[in-house]
Amino acid sequence: MALPKPATVRFQTSQRGVRFKNLKAAKADFLAWLDTGESPAGADTKVHIWQNDKERVIEEIADDSRGETLRAVLRRALRNGTLQIREIRKNR
Repeated sequence: MALPKPATVRFQTSQRGVRFKNLKAAKADFLAWLDTGESPAGADTKVHIWQNDKERVIEEIADDSRGETLRAVLRRALRNGTLQIREIRKNR
């Protein structure tokens, strides 16, 4: 009997309130928020995590061991493409 496969985890970031010049600037702002908890551009930054069909929204990351683990996971997800920073489509 095969073991069940773990559910996939999806990440998304939302940076509202600031219009970035390009995606490189948005990524730099997100990485700064990840390090300090403050967006240099003043954006309202959140991380959305979907796992087992449930969404969790993280507005700030604690400065404890769990927070450090989450920061490492988000950096790894950004490097391997699981977390992508891209412009939001607008419905008009």
